[in-house]
Amino acid sequence: MEKIGTDSTSLALMKFHETTILFQTIDNEVIRKALANQTGVALTKDYRAQEVLISYSPLTVQDVEWIIVTEIDAKEALKSVDEFAWRSVRILGVVCLLIAITSFFIAHRISKPILKLLIGTTQLSRGDLHVQVDVKSKDEIGILAESFNQTVISLREQRREILEKQEEIHRQMEEISQQAQKLQEINEEISYKNEEITKKNLILEQQKEQITVQAENLRQLNEEITQINNFLEEKVKEHTAALEAQNKKLLEYAFINSHRLRAPVATILGLMNVIKVTSNAEEKQACIDMLEKTTQKLDAIVHEIQDTIYQAEQP
Repeated sequence: MEKIGTDSTSLALMKFHETTILFQTIDNEVIRKALANQTGVALTKDYRAQEVLISYSPLTVQDVEWIIVTEIDAKEALKSVDEFAWRSVRILGVVCLLIAITSFFIAHRISKPILKLLIGTTQLSRGDLHVQVDVKSKDEIGILAESFNQTVISLREQRREILEKQEEIHRQMEEISQQAQKLQEINEEISYKNEEITKKNLILEQQKEQITVQAENLRQLNEEITQINNFLEEKVKEHTAALEAQNKKLLEYAFINSHRLRAPVATILGLMNVIKVTSNAEEKQACIDMLEKTTQKLDAIVHEIQDTIYQAEQP
């Protein structure tokens, strides 16, 4: 780690936590491509200066930009292919050596097939996995050529499988990125709905407070109306008592003027009943006003009766 320029503090933290995760800074072309919202697979060197096979893709989770990078040592990824290729090359090298020895004795018979095998081996060692040796003989050379061709086919198939696995890994990474994007959209929608619910709850709370205030106002108004009704009842009782007292004195005159007194008295009784049964403040006030007018009218009649009685009592 010191050779690649890691500072002493990071080295101490790696040693203490026994890991390089979150302590080793990596900056290369692959990381820069991933940060630039690019997706791909590359064969490059990592921070250890080791050749690795890297697959990379951007990833967004809850408004946080991430990148996901997976890597495997190229030696490990191509280990089976390289081992098989080198094993085949060594085997073919031994075979070629034996062929070279025996070719001295049977040069005219097998020199051309052996030359084809040598050319094919050279092409295979250079990484050409499409080379095929065209030898149609049924002897040992033909069997060897067929074995060589099968070996090349096997190597090509293994390489194809590795490439397919790389594509599968890349496809899975894209699916993960899409799922993460969908998850972010769902989270944003949930957050938006939560905000709406909070706003509605606030409005309901405000309405609840307003209703409470209105209920208190109505309660106070009912108390005031009750007090007014009680006051009116007392006043009516007082006026009624006074009228009864006066009626005793006006029995004779009442017979004559009963039709004049009956109407205001009936009005007073009707208004009192309305006041008792109604809960509408405006109606009660209107009844009170009418009751006052009727009482004044009745009072005028009473004064008239009193004057009449007084005049009647005068000698």
